[in-house]
Amino acid sequence: MWTHIATKINDRASLRRAQKIDTSYFIQTIFNISLAIWSKFPDFIRFQTYRFLRTTGAYLYGSTKTGVQRLPFGMYLKHGPQYHVKRHAGEFNALKLYLLVISRLEGEPAGLALDKCSDEEMYQIGQDLRSWIAELHAITIDRDPKYAITNASGGPCLDYRIGGDPVGPFPSENEFSESLRLGILPDLVHRTDHQIVFTHADLNLRNILVKDGKLSGIVDWENAGFFSEYWEYTKCYFGTSLAKRWLKVVDTVFENRYKAELEIERQYWAYHSL
Repeated sequence: MWTHIATKINDRASLRRAQKIDTSYFIQTIFNISLAIWSKFPDFIRFQTYRFLRTTGAYLYGSTKTGVQRLPFGMYLKHGPQYHVKRHAGEFNALKLYLLVISRLEGEPAGLALDKCSDEEMYQIGQDLRSWIAELHAITIDRDPKYAITNASGGPCLDYRIGGDPVGPFPSENEFSESLRLGILPDLVHRTDHQIVFTHADLNLRNILVKDGKLSGIVDWENAGFFSEYWEYTKCYFGTSLAKRWLKVVDTVFENRYKAELEIERQYWAYHSL
C-alpha cells in the first residue's frame, strides 16, 4: 500500500515540475513597479490604507493575537501600539507610527506540505535546509564582546523554550548552561565548549515554507540570536515529536552531531511539562 502511495506521490511531483511555468521574473517586475509608485503616496494615505487592509485581512483570513495579520495581495502586517521600524528593502517604507508591512513568502508551511512530497523532494528540502543553515551560522555582527549568548542585536534572548520573558545576555556558554540547569537534576548540564553561532532558534514545521518540493522560505525570526551550535538542532525537536519523517531530515541535516545535547534537552522538557 505505502509503495503504491509513494509511486503516486513521485508521479505527481514529476507532473508538477513538467507543468510549472516560471513567471517569477514578470511578477517581481510588476511588484517592484507597483511598490515604487505606491511609495510616492503620502504617509497618511498609506497608513489609513493599511488600517483598512488589516480589518479586511481579519475578515478574510481570521484575526490573530500574535500582532501579525495576513493581508490581501500576498502581504503581512505586523502591528503594535509602539512599533517603530527602520527602513529596509522588505518594507513599504510607509508607516513610521506602529506598523510594519512585509511581503508574504511563497509556499506553505512544511507541516502541511511534507505529506505531499516525494522522497526525492524530501531529500532536496534537506539539502536546501543544510545550505541555508550553514549560511545562517556563518553570520557575524559587531556585538559587545562582554556577551556571547545574545539576541540578534546583542541584547537579551527571547526563546519560548526558556520562558516567555527575555533572558540574558550571557557572558559565556557556561552561564547560559547554568541558567538551563534544573535544581532537581543538578548533575544534568550541557558541556560548555560549543561554538557560538547565529541561530534562527525556531525552525519548526510552521516556520519553514515549501513550494514545489523545495524550501521556499523561513519565517518568524523573533527568537533569532547567537546561541550554542546545538541549539538550532534541539529546537527543531522542541514540540515536534510525532513528525518522524521530518525529524529524519533534521537528523541528516545536522549529521546526528548533537544527540547527547538532545537527550539532555529532552529531560529538561519532560520536567517542565509536568
